[in-house]
Amino acid sequence: MRALATTAFVLLLASAAIQAAFLLRRGPRRLDPASHWAELGAALALLAAAVARSIEIGFPALTGTYESLVFYAAVLCLVCFAYRVQRRYPVLAGPRFGATIAAAALLAIASSPLAPKEALAPIPALRSGWLALHVSFTLVGEAFFVAAFVAAICFLASRDG
Repeated sequence: MRALATTAFVLLLASAAIQAAFLLRRGPRRLDPASHWAELGAALALLAAAVARSIEIGFPALTGTYESLVFYAAVLCLVCFAYRVQRRYPVLAGPRFGATIAAAALLAIASSPLAPKEALAPIPALRSGWLALHVSFTLVGEAFFVAAFVAAICFLASRDG
């Protein structure tokens, strides 16, 4: 399970490096052709790690700090991927790069000594489907908030705004 999170972290760093190279290059602004696939790979690896951890404890693994950060980073990667592949609005490179860095930071915090690594099932009073729904929907909303926050910061920092 740790190998999946490490693989996802490496994929996120590779995606950020590709995005930075395209963001900082001179000439016409184009979107890179590969970083969104690395983000999708990272999201799938993180979701696989969350599923494996859920099977290990017999309950959706969202109640611990480590599990929550892994799921949060996975959803943020999926939001970045969905933003990149949608065709309705123009895709801006700055907000995608910032959200990718935020997902990598979440994984770095999850792997730090601050987050306990042992997988523990919640106490019997908290073993409810409502808890899993509440936490998962909250983290999905927070992922969209992070993407919107990064976009707002990029807009305020731009000369066009």
